[in-house]
Amino acid sequence: SREQEELIARMTGEGRVKRLGAVERRDLPALIGGAVCLVLPSFYEGFGLPVIEAMACGTPVACSDRGALPEVAGEAAEYFDPGDPDGIFGAVNNIAGSEKRKEELRVAGLERAKDFSWEQATKSTLGVFRETGGVQ
Repeated sequence: SREQEELIARMTGEGRVKRLGAVERRDLPALIGGAVCLVLPSFYEGFGLPVIEAMACGTPVACSDRGALPEVAGEAAEYFDPGDPDGIFGAVNNIAGSEKRKEELRVAGLERAKDFSWEQATKSTLGVFRETGGVQ
């Protein structure tokens, strides 16, 4: 909306927001790890890899309550309706405005990200193969 664009323009002018173009993959961990939080206002997310990447970096997450995101993030995120700008602002403000909440989500996110490691994925896949008789 025009109001949102004006807010972003004002915050950009104040140095509080920086719009980035393409970011090199090798720079993502430092960029994500240095953020106050990851905000993912997706209307549909098939898996939610950015959420897991942020959590693995110790970055709190505010994401939409749609698609696979609630299942992926579990209790380790603030949720919002992606069509509700006030709800998005509220979720981000809950994180940015509270060192306690930031730390809670940081710790919970690091734990949650462990559930999505390559080691865990391998164990789960082998379990399925064993159940179906594909691997002895």
